[in-house]
Amino acid sequence: MPAEPRLLSCTHLILRPWKTLDTVINLDGPDYDERIADGEAPPRWVSDHPELKNDDMVFRFHRRKHRVFLFEHIHSGCCYYVKLPRDSIVSREADIYEYLQQDPASSNYILPCVKLVGEKPFLVTPEAGNWEYWSYRKRPLSHYLTALSRIIKIIAYLHSRHVVHLDLSDSNMVWAPETNTFFGKEVKAEYPYPIDFEFSQRLELGPGVQPAIELPPSAIKKPRGITHLDPYSWDVYCLGWLLQWTISSRYLHHTPPWLLRRYVQWIIGEERGCAGVCRCRPTARQAHQVLTLMRICVGVYESVGSFWTSFGGVWGRLFYRRWWSLNAKV
Repeated sequence: MPAEPRLLSCTHLILRPWKTLDTVINLDGPDYDERIADGEAPPRWVSDHPELKNDDMVFRFHRRKHRVFLFEHIHSGCCYYVKLPRDSIVSREADIYEYLQQDPASSNYILPCVKLVGEKPFLVTPEAGNWEYWSYRKRPLSHYLTALSRIIKIIAYLHSRHVVHLDLSDSNMVWAPETNTFFGKEVKAEYPYPIDFEFSQRLELGPGVQPAIELPPSAIKKPRGITHLDPYSWDVYCLGWLLQWTISSRYLHHTPPWLLRRYVQWIIGEERGCAGVCRCRPTARQAHQVLTLMRICVGVYESVGSFWTSFGGVWGRLFYRRWWSLNAKV
C-alpha cells in the first residue's frame, strides 16, 4: 500500500503526467540556488520544512515566480500549492482562511487550507483546475446556471461572514475536476472555489450598512477611476464582470441568451461613486435569489421541451409505421 501523507492527505490516488521520480528537482543541484534567485523555485526554508519533508512532498514547478509553487506527494499523487506572502503588503489571507474554516460549512465555499510557519508563515492548499477550462465546456443552460449560482452563493456566504474578497476575477476562481478530501474536508467535483484572499478584509459591519473604504489593487478595472467604494458592492461589481467573462467564453461563437445578458448587466449596475452604502447594484444575496428563480424557470422549460421532443418522436414513429403498413399493401 502506498504511504499516505500525514498532514497533506487526500482520499485517493491522483495520477499526474509528471509523476515519476526522475522529474523531482534536485535540491542539491548547482542550479537550484539560481532558480531560487529567479523565483522559479521556493526558498530552502520552504522545501526543507519538516511538515513537507515528513510527508514526502517534492517540488515540481512554480506557478507564480517568488509566490506560488506546486508540490506533489510522491506516493499518492496529491498535488498542493504552496503560497508565500508578499513582502510589500500586510496580507490577512491566513487569518481569513482560519476564520472562515471555523465554520464546518466553509468547505462548500472555499478550498481547505493549512498554515505552516517557517521563516514566514505560508499557506498550503490543494491543486484545482483553472476556471477558464470550465467556462469553455458545453453544457445545458440549466447546468450552466447552477454553476453560476454556486459562484454567487460563495460571495453571499463570504458577505454573511462579513468577509469581502476585493479581487474577484477569472484568474482568482478555480474549480475541482473531481471529488476528493484534503485536510479532512471534502472538495466537490465541478464546484467553483475562490482563491487569493491576500487583499481580503474582515469587516465589522455587514452588507447594507458598510460605508465606503479604500479599495486595494484588483484585476478588474475600477469604473470612473474610483478609489473608495462600499466593499460589498465592489465584490458584486467584480462578480458581475466574472460572470460576463464566463458567459462570453461559454457562448464564444454566438450571442448569449437575452435573459443572461440582462441579468449580468443588472449585477454590474451603473456605478455612481457612492461615498456611503452603495445602491448601484443588488447584494449578492439578492442576486442569488433572482438566479434561483431563473434556474427554476429554465429547468421547467427544458423539461417541457424534452417531454415534447420525446412525445413527438413517439408519434412520429407511430405515424411512419402506419404509413408504411398502408403503402406496403399497395
